[in-house]
Amino acid sequence: MNERDWKRIFSRVGLACAGFLILAVLAQYLIAWIFLVLGLDFMDMDTQLLISSAAMYLLAFPAAAGIFKTVSYPKPVRVHEKWTWGVWGIVFLICVGTMMAGNLIGRGFMLLLGSKTSSNAVEEVVVNSSLPVAFLTIVATGPVVEELLMRKLVIDRILIFGEKTAVIVSGFFFGLLHGNFYQFFYAFALGMIFGYVYVRTGKVRNTIILHILVNFMGSVLLMGLLEWGSLPGIAGIMGILVLLGYELCYLAASVGGIVLLIAYWKKIRFYQTPYEWSAPAMTAKKRLGIIFGNFGVIFFLLISLVEFAFNL
Repeated sequence: MNERDWKRIFSRVGLACAGFLILAVLAQYLIAWIFLVLGLDFMDMDTQLLISSAAMYLLAFPAAAGIFKTVSYPKPVRVHEKWTWGVWGIVFLICVGTMMAGNLIGRGFMLLLGSKTSSNAVEEVVVNSSLPVAFLTIVATGPVVEELLMRKLVIDRILIFGEKTAVIVSGFFFGLLHGNFYQFFYAFALGMIFGYVYVRTGKVRNTIILHILVNFMGSVLLMGLLEWGSLPGIAGIMGILVLLGYELCYLAASVGGIVLLIAYWKKIRFYQTPYEWSAPAMTAKKRLGIIFGNFGVIFFLLISLVEFAFNL
């Protein structure tokens, strides 16, 4: 394969991601319009979260998957590993630590940009929604669709260009798909971790399970504890105590995850693909030119910038 072939693959991948973003927004407006015509209320948090999720996962994702399916790509021999429970525990703690650090960076970045609040609109919708709806959208469906999209569909098509490149690009695109700076930094970091897990283990179900656990710990479980703490009397006091214990454990896990990431950084392994063997003169500049110097990825970046600007 030559440089033009690679640009074609990355362009199709970029177009598929851009299509997902555009269709998700259009589908949300379409569903909201249907609610309006039928005289149904769509302003409460549960309905907004359901509309947003339906637009992304039921309408935009199948369309984007269809674009991905049109991409022909070489499939290199992959080196997979079978991890012990101890390794999985370390990976999970690293995810928790990365989530916390990225969240703080995102909030700080928005404050530097002049934002008057340290929370984002998406977070407010989630916190103010009901537990069943939050569980359905954030835990049960979101991680499945997002991992199939960003790991299975994206990484498989660009993997032969290099494992490290595939992991970084997948994580970067995953961050962009979140559409705001509050979530970009932790989504970028988590996306790279999930990408590495997928590349090393070869099973997208592993990243789905990991994603589900991270989302559950950071949202639905916390929501449940907050509801428990709001109960009157002894039950509420017990809930507050459990919530405080959870927050302390989460903080400890976050710090431990960052320490583990630093300690195990040198053990991260990327194996070369046949394309990398045959292109030893591939410089970083040329690699970036192939990845970003094509219509599809440029279009995806422009659409993402518009969404980020809209959500400032």
